Amino acid sequence: DIFRGTFVLSIPFFITAFLGSFLHKKLVKKFKLSWFNSAVITLLVFSLALVSIAYLYPLFYAFQAEDLGVKPPELQPDLSDYLHLVSISVYKIGLGSIITTIMALPFVLLGGLIKDYFKKKKFNQYICLYATVFICCLIASVLFLFFFGWVLQGMLYFLYSG
Repeated sequence: DIFRGTFVLSIPFFITAFLGSFLHKKLVKKFKLSWFNSAVITLLVFSLALVSIAYLYPLFYAFQAEDLGVKPPELQPDLSDYLHLVSISVYKIGLGSIITTIMALPFVLLGGLIKDYFKKKKFNQYICLYATVFICCLIASVLFLFFFGWVLQGMLYFLYSG
């Protein structure tokens, strides 16, 4: 059952890894960065996008429902309330993406090792990439479901309630 769940989970991560490989190659080529530095920057960009979507989607949805009633002028938010909301949002998105990058970095390093192993076996590069993503997703699923379940709950709590 965990293999079927990992298969479904690995499809969006494969698309992300496929797009990330282009950004990774571009960073190495243009800025002459090492593999590790380029991997960290690529991972930070994608985790920033993921955390931003996860945090801002409910916020935008809540702003759409704001105009359902008439608020008295004393209860309407002013500019300082909106600035406070923006500053807290930037802080949560930035810190959440840094934490996500740190948590995902061992899987990127493991993925690089697995991908090099499959390249030595002369597989197609896309099959190598998908096999790498699948194995890393399987290991992450086992770790986060059975051993470190509190990590995902803590991230969700920090993002939405903390």
